[in-house]
Amino acid sequence: MNLSLCLRTPKNLLHSCRGLYKLSACGTIIRTLHSAASPNSKPNIVVLIGWLGCTPRRLAKYKAIYPNDKVIEYIPPLSSSLVPWIARRHASRLTDIVHGQLQASPSSRVLVHLFSGNGINLYARMIERINEHPRANPLNTALMGTIVDSAPPAVNPETFSRGFVAAILGIISKNKEPQYEHKYLSRVAIPFFGWYLSTSSAQRHLANVVDWVTSKHPELPMLFMYSKTDELVTYDRVREFITMLRTLRGAASEQIFEEIFENSSHVAHYKMYPRLYAHTVQTFKDYCVNKRES
Repeated sequence: MNLSLCLRTPKNLLHSCRGLYKLSACGTIIRTLHSAASPNSKPNIVVLIGWLGCTPRRLAKYKAIYPNDKVIEYIPPLSSSLVPWIARRHASRLTDIVHGQLQASPSSRVLVHLFSGNGINLYARMIERINEHPRANPLNTALMGTIVDSAPPAVNPETFSRGFVAAILGIISKNKEPQYEHKYLSRVAIPFFGWYLSTSSAQRHLANVVDWVTSKHPELPMLFMYSKTDELVTYDRVREFITMLRTLRGAASEQIFEEIFENSSHVAHYKMYPRLYAHTVQTFKDYCVNKRES
């Protein structure tokens, strides 16, 4: 069965760079991408990398999208986003876990599905490790694509503070909707992150993260899923990043795709649009599998 990665619903449109990048006001599709996955295809490995403040229960809900695959769930701590050696340690740990699964199933492919700044930071360090010894690293040949949900964030004290406050308040109060401001926490967080981002160590760390997910990233398919109403990682920020990535990739930018949601909050697109989200992810995964096998 052919599934189109390009579809239109009353509230959502899927775009891809240099193809479905623009849709007309009436939703006319400029270019469609079809995936024809075999019903007998072998299980693959999916790596879910959680966001700051994520809980195992919330991350586990995404496993339902991948019923026939081996799913690895990993939630990096806040410290991994701030301290380079901690980020590398967790990246090594997760990479070793994936290696173990690849040894048990050498023919499997790997899809990374990451969330927010916490996820993209750890993923960048994984790419760094892969590139250190590419020939000896099985993930280098097994990686087939990446899904980026609600990332990357802007690098400034306000965004970092809002993410930290939302994570803390979410853990304490279990609020369903994120809260990005707090009378006392914000007063502490904004000056702290202002100081942190001014240090040379932080600037090198964050510059490396950008490098590993742009100019040094393998030219593999990527799907960005983000919202026009995300208050933490804004629509404009993600669009700016995708434009930069598309320019760097040149002709290979045709493998960059987008799903833009009209009215969902940060890392809540699956919760608000479960059928569309799951369909888009599965179709993208099928495309990645077929791309690697062709």
